[in-house]
Amino acid sequence: SPFASGRSPIAAVVNPLANRLYIANYGDNTISVYDTSSMTQISGSPFPAGNGPRAMALDILRNLLYIVNLTENNLRVYDTNTMLEISDSPFTTGSGPTALVLDYVTKRLYIANNISNSVTVYDTLTMTQLSGSPFTAGTRPSGLAVDPVARRLYIANSGSNNMAVYDTLT
Repeated sequence: SPFASGRSPIAAVVNPLANRLYIANYGDNTISVYDTSSMTQISGSPFPAGNGPRAMALDILRNLLYIVNLTENNLRVYDTNTMLEISDSPFTTGSGPTALVLDYVTKRLYIANNISNSVTVYDTLTMTQLSGSPFTAGTRPSGLAVDPVARRLYIANSGSNNMAVYDTLT
């Protein structure tokens, strides 16, 4: 340690089942992928990620990597077996997507849009936005957490210095 990455690494997610570490490199618009057993980059790494990869979520059951791109205002979805984008990717978000979280129970992906003060919600099985999405959040939503047991989405709003709580079933 340390291990080489791309420029300005900003986010990381791990798939312990596949021994993979994914690093979003904001400065050169790539994703570095490491074999965690050897801490070496896999063949072909780094991979293109779109402009301004800011945050990631990983579905280890379906082998999908979700990446929001801050400067493109979109969501890109990659098959982690090939590191190729799935069909129809990229998908729209609000302005300034900065965070995302996956709810394994409801199969929903929540994206905090920092500039448009909203949260975009996708059904991950169909990759369609929920009716009414994006939803209003507080000022400058910047962090998300989901509680699949209590069925709550928590939104940290950095511009209004508060938290918002939503029921994930409605």
